[in-house]
Parts: sequence; C-alpha cells; structure tokens
Amino acid sequence: MRADSYPDGNVEPPTERSPRATWRGIGWTVAATAGLLFVLNAGAGMYLGRARADFTYWLVREKWRMLDALEEPVDWLVLGDSGGAHGVDPQTLQQRLGGRALNLCTVVHYLLPGDVWMLERYIERFGPPRGVVIVHSYDMWRYPEVPLSMLAHVPPARWQYSSVQPNAAAGARNQAKLWMRRNFPLVSQHRALSRALRVTRTAVSYGGLSRGGQLIDVQANPESVRSHYAEHVERLRDNLTFRLAPENERALEQLAAIADAHDVPIFLASSPQYEGLAQLAEYRAYVARIASALTVFAERHPNLHVILPRPVSFPADQMQNVDHVVGDAARRYTRALAREIDATQLRAGPAIQHSQSGGRP
Repeated sequence: MRADSYPDGNVEPPTERSPRATWRGIGWTVAATAGLLFVLNAGAGMYLGRARADFTYWLVREKWRMLDALEEPVDWLVLGDSGGAHGVDPQTLQQRLGGRALNLCTVVHYLLPGDVWMLERYIERFGPPRGVVIVHSYDMWRYPEVPLSMLAHVPPARWQYSSVQPNAAAGARNQAKLWMRRNFPLVSQHRALSRALRVTRTAVSYGGLSRGGQLIDVQANPESVRSHYAEHVERLRDNLTFRLAPENERALEQLAAIADAHDVPIFLASSPQYEGLAQLAEYRAYVARIASALTVFAERHPNLHVILPRPVSFPADQMQNVDHVVGDAARRYTRALAREIDATQLRAGPAIQHSQSGGRP
C-alpha cells in the first residue's frame, strides 16, 4: 500500500512477536530431537541387517544370534573366520565324527579373541562341547589386534567380562567411540547404508546361512579369486613376516587354559586355500612358520592340537576368493578336516577319548 493512502502519511509495518523461550519448551525440543535420532538410527540398524550391505555386520550379528538362541548343547563347536564359515559343512562333520555340529565362524578381523568370546559364552550356557574346531586363514596372523570398528559389531556383554580384553576397548576415548559406533549407524556405517540404498541385490554374493551356520548358496568367482591372489602375492613378496601378536597370544593362552580346565580338545586348522597361492614358495614358507610356532605352543598343552598345518587347496572355479570354497569343495574340505581330527584322536589315545566321553553335561 502506498504511503500517501494513510491520513498522516506514515506507514506502520505489521509486527510479529516471537514466543518467549521457556526451559520447558527447550526440554521438549531436545527430547523430540533425541527421540527422532534414536528412531532413525534404530531403523538404519535394522535396515542394514536386512539389506546385508555390510557383510561383517550381518554375519557377526547372525552368528551371535544363533549362539544366544541355541536351546541345547552341540558336540562339535566350529569357530574361526569366513574361510571356516564357507568351508566347514556341519552335516558332513556330523556324518564323519558323530553328534551335532554348529558353525559359528565369523570374519578374520576378530582374530583369536573372537573365538574365545564365543567359546566362553557357549560354556557359560552349556558347559564344554565334545570338541572345538578353530579354522583360520593364514592371513589372520598379520593383524595386530581387533579393530575398534569391528569390535562395535559384537554385543558388549560378550567381551566386557571376558578373560581376553581387546586393546581397542581400552580408555574412555575408545569407549566413547564404541558407544557412538554401536548406537549411531547413520554416522558409523553411512557408507554401508549408502551402498544398501543404491544396490538392491547386495545379498546375492553373500548367500545365506544353513541351519548349522555354514554360508551356502555362494557362487564361484574365478576372476575375483585371481584378483585376490595378486594382492596376496604382492603382500607375501613384500617380506611379510609372521609374529604372534600380543592380542592373539593372550587369546591362545586362554584357549589352552579352557582346554585344560574343561578337558576338552581344541583343534587348530588352516582354512581352505586357492591352489595357485598354495604353490607359491613365499606362501609355503610363511605357513610353515605359523605351523611351527603353533606346534611348539601346543606341545605344552595336551588338549590343544594343530591339524591341517598345510591347507587343503582348490582350483579357482571352486572358490569365491582365495580362501572361500563353494558347493562340493566345502564338503571335501570338511571331510579332510574330519579325517585329521580322527587321526589326531587315535594318536592322542585314551586321554582324548576320556575328554570326549565326559565333555558334555
């Protein structure tokens, strides 16, 4: 409206008063924002679990869920990394050794402490099994500790009271980071969430889990095997040296203590391997150093046994990567594993037979 349309020639613009802020109003705003963040992050976590955009997040969650939902004891508990998750067929193990088997293998980054946490949880619920089989890739030994990003995927109660504490959990700063990673997947897993939203068939390459915990319905990928092989060759030729990192050493000591305390045999085995890598001189030398160190350690503990010190190898067209076998190759690997366990039991004689007859409650 023009100024000369008013009698006195003055314009009075409309005024708008802001409501006065109150502590009650501020409190409601903060609470609503916190509630919205909680709902969004909880939804993101549920979606990530279903979408399987993050293989580790999905597999670790499912394996702990299987252990916590277990209603009765098993005879053979299989632990380790993804080489074992793909390679150990519980049904074949049951057919060869008798009893019931459960495959709780997760991923390589949990090292030996991850095996200890699962075994302690199992014994807490059911007592010792008839036998424990631990399957790891040679590559596991190069990692110095469980990364904080991986630790966040494990339920805190499963390691907080363990005899083997992860270095990544030490200190208030790391504890705060762990809390953030567990409770704010929108921030800590934004890349995985982005992948899940962009790709609709992420789960195809992962397959699914059998009732016994084995990763099944996984397709062979020779091209990926050869690419993965080239990475391993480069690493091995860069003078990769074997050493027993303190975190793995503590876990190995605890595994031996559990075996002795409960009179239960624990079998340490190498996961399946791509035949091209198995033939490499640098690889054979590195694996020999691992086997030698573990054998020397096991000699002091009658219930700890090193089996398959030289991994069973397979061609690229039977693998997903250099240590993930698929289909019938997994059954063949499991049969080789069972034969080694049988042979070890025969060599060990009455002592191991006694532990197996009295191991289950």
